[in-house]
Amino acid sequence: MGNLGSDTAVEPTGQDRYRAVLSPDWAMWGPNGGYLAAIALRAAGAATTLARPASVTCSFLGTATFDPVELRVTRLRSGRRAEALRVGMFQDDRPIVEASVWTVAANLDGPERQWRDAPEVPPPAELPTMAERVAAAGGKPIPLWRNYEIRPVGEPPIGPDRPAGEPNGKAWVRFIPQAAFPEDPWLEACRAVIAMDIIGFPSVAQGFPAEELTFIAPTLDLQLTFHGATPTGDWLLIDSEGLRTGAGLAGARAQVWSPEAGMVASGGQQMIMTVPRQEGR
Repeated sequence: MGNLGSDTAVEPTGQDRYRAVLSPDWAMWGPNGGYLAAIALRAAGAATTLARPASVTCSFLGTATFDPVELRVTRLRSGRRAEALRVGMFQDDRPIVEASVWTVAANLDGPERQWRDAPEVPPPAELPTMAERVAAAGGKPIPLWRNYEIRPVGEPPIGPDRPAGEPNGKAWVRFIPQAAFPEDPWLEACRAVIAMDIIGFPSVAQGFPAEELTFIAPTLDLQLTFHGATPTGDWLLIDSEGLRTGAGLAGARAQVWSPEAGMVASGGQQMIMTVPRQEGR
């Protein structure tokens, strides 16, 4: 079982240089993309003197192994209210991730408005976990689910005869063993980063019948805008939709909600469709 706090920790090694060790508990198609983005975001948080992230855009340039990585932070613009940083993640000098992060000061002045309401869905306690649903259908839950509970809203069909449906999904997500980090706005942002990354491909996949789902879609680019709301409680609600597939690409977007704080973050991802390599080939 992974721990979001300790598994994304970075330690300084020099001026604007950091080190992290990738945990195999976050394996998907190699290290999970949202997990790598969270580490890059924490390096930005360690480097800046400002209070919280405003946005992150993360491009995935290479596949890492579960070993140490180096993080190099470059200051693109610095001010009292906002700072722009670039974070490069490297493994043996090979680029893995390139992230652009805007950070902002605490207590910025301005009116507060929210023009969308959170989706009306059952509370998480009334819904089974995705792992339980997959196991009940005779499938095998993926190891990554040991790091969080994900409770889909509705009853997404599972199995080899699954027909095509609407390419969207809503799900509650709670991290394990520590669900929330109310004293650390950077780790709270990491919760949203990983939650958004893990639901994009499943939403796209719902738009295909099971017999046509012969591909996976690793993320090329993940982008989140944080809206200044501080999550309240352990659970986040993710509302995701697939936008389109074509020319080998798949796009999705999502919003991240906290039950009482409202919309926490929104953004999207671009994925590249690829056929998994067969064993022995």
